[in-house]
Amino acid sequence: MPPRPSRHRHRRQRDLFEPDKPPVTLDPADHVKLAPLVQALLTETMRPFHPSHLTVEGGDDQAHG
Repeated sequence: MPPRPSRHRHRRQRDLFEPDKPPVTLDPADHVKLAPLVQALLTETMRPFHPSHLTVEGGDDQAHG
């Protein structure tokens, strides 16, 4: 009979997440800096998709070769 596969094969992979580490926290100064960025990302993703959103602002839709 072939040996059973080890039950602990995936343990090393799970340790990459390091559960003992405290979660990363931002200080309030970072929150102030990030708030407009997050808000911009949210409003961009809420918009219905339209190909014109892919063009660079200023009407420059030429390919930069």
